[in-house]
Amino acid sequence: TCYSGKGGLNVQITALVPLKRDSRRLPNKNFLKMAGKPLAYHIFNSLLKLESVDRVCAFSSSDEFMDKIPPGVEYIKRDPKLDLDSVRGLELLKAFVETVPSDFYILAHATSPFTTAASLQMGVDGILSGEYDSALSVSEIKKYFWYDSKPVNYDINDIVQTQYIQPAVIETSGFYMFAKDDILKRSRRIGDHPLFVPTGIIEGIDIDDLDEFLFARRFQDLLGGGQDEAETSNQRSNNNAGKTSDIRFILFELEGALAGPEGKVLEYVGQWLNILANEGKTIGAMSRMGEAWAADALRELNISGDSALSPGKEMADAAVAGCARQYCLDAGVSPHQSAYVSTSPQSSRVAELAGMQFFHAGWGCHPNNCPNLNEDVVSFESIGDAAIHFLESGR
Repeated sequence: TCYSGKGGLNVQITALVPLKRDSRRLPNKNFLKMAGKPLAYHIFNSLLKLESVDRVCAFSSSDEFMDKIPPGVEYIKRDPKLDLDSVRGLELLKAFVETVPSDFYILAHATSPFTTAASLQMGVDGILSGEYDSALSVSEIKKYFWYDSKPVNYDINDIVQTQYIQPAVIETSGFYMFAKDDILKRSRRIGDHPLFVPTGIIEGIDIDDLDEFLFARRFQDLLGGGQDEAETSNQRSNNNAGKTSDIRFILFELEGALAGPEGKVLEYVGQWLNILANEGKTIGAMSRMGEAWAADALRELNISGDSALSPGKEMADAAVAGCARQYCLDAGVSPHQSAYVSTSPQSSRVAELAGMQFFHAGWGCHPNNCPNLNEDVVSFESIGDAAIHFLESGR
């Protein structure tokens, strides 16, 4: 399909969103929940609203995430070598341009969930007009800027009020629009006559680390959509988030929540436990499978053996609750500021008897054996989403 702008420019436009499965600073970042949807969902949702865009593509080495983003997005496979941290962005763009032919491309990022279709359309319109050869999102800031010990946008001998100062223009990394030859022949994602599309502070948020993700979550209601009938039990947790008191101690049932049936530690678990610990949360684990089994898993997770409980499968809930409550006290934390995390909904009884808050570890359930939960049970699809919830409870 070709589109003609006011300047008579007939072009094909393709949008791409690079997606890495793993993130070094924030595990599984692109698929943590934001406004009840995976983070990556929102940028695709905005791109799909652009009628003048031919194709919207996810550029990744794995297609396992395709059920987490809106329908209508094409999957374009990339070489896993392009996932390495040493790979530069231009190398990634060249690989895509060489794979998917088009006249112009829109590079957008999952880490900029507040990028609006209106801002994207402004960039597209600029290119279709023929007046600009590229476009990018920017933030205009009217402050006194210095660089290399020199003032940038004002005269220190004649200081004007900030409303009259020349604004500093900063790339937000929300999106870039460029021509094929700029990448292939000039190794550039900005042409000679770019259109700067100004975005507000919130729209310009780009998420790289934990603090930025938690900051962005404060504005997630602006993404709209709410919770629909197809929402999972994990998404129901967003409705209960405000009911959670400050959680300082988190006690996991080792089986299911942290490790599989053979004692193999689940994916991302170790990374998220380290993040929780670094943020001041105390972590504990208990097991009903035996001390040797528990010790191996705890050793791999770097959790102290003193935090392992092995009461045996036949131990009554009241006795297990007594042990769990003692864990809270040993950690110097009130049970009311403690979380009990298990794949078994029946363990909510243990939490209740111990005076702890119960959370369901939906990520540890087998897809064919995931229980039906009561509406008042807070459940999470991933340990990352659970960890974010626990971290937000203290802020």
